[in-house]
Amino acid sequence: MSITLVTDSLVEPVEIADLRDFLRITHAHEDVFLASLVNAARKWCEDVSGRQFVNASWKMSLDSFPTEILLYKLPVSSVTHVKYNDVDDVQQTLVENTDYEVDKLSEPSRIHAWPGLSWPSTNDHYHAVEVQWVAGHGATPGTVPQNYKQAVMILAGHWYENRGLMLVGKAAADVKLTVEALLMEDRVWQF
Repeated sequence: MSITLVTDSLVEPVEIADLRDFLRITHAHEDVFLASLVNAARKWCEDVSGRQFVNASWKMSLDSFPTEILLYKLPVSSVTHVKYNDVDDVQQTLVENTDYEVDKLSEPSRIHAWPGLSWPSTNDHYHAVEVQWVAGHGATPGTVPQNYKQAVMILAGHWYENRGLMLVGKAAADVKLTVEALLMEDRVWQF
C-alpha cells in the first residue's frame, strides 16, 4: 500500500495577517518568511494529527481489494474514484453507491463493496487498485477548527522566534507539548 499527496491545499489554514497579529508583528516585510513557517507548521501538524486541515487530494494504491479500504487522511469529504486493473489488465472504474459505499463518519473512513456485491478480481501486479479522495475541513481557512489553527500559529511562532539551532530544553518541550495537546484530541490513530 502507498499513500501519496496528489494536490496539496490551495490555501493555508492560517492567514499571514492572523499570524502577524498573533506574534505582534506590525510590518509586512517578512510575510514570505512567515508564509513558509505556516506551510511547514501546517504540514507537521497534519502529519502528527493524521488530519488534513484544508482540502487536498490523496491517492492510495493497493495490490488487491481488501475486505474494507481504510482511508487514514481525514476528514474525507468525497471519494474521487476507485479504479482497478481487471484480470485482463484493463483499467476499470467503479461507481459509488452502485459498486461501493463510503462510510465517512468512521475513523478511519471506510469503503466497502456495495451490500450484496463483492470486490471484482484484479490482475496479479503491484498497485492494481487505486483510490483517490479529497480530505479536509473545507477549501478556506474559515472552515478549519480553531485548535488546528492555534497549533499552527504556536509552532510557526516558535520557529519565528528561534531561527537557528536550538538547545532542547523546557521551552522547546513546552511548545511541543502545547502543540500536541491541541492536536491529540482528534488524532487519527492507525492500528
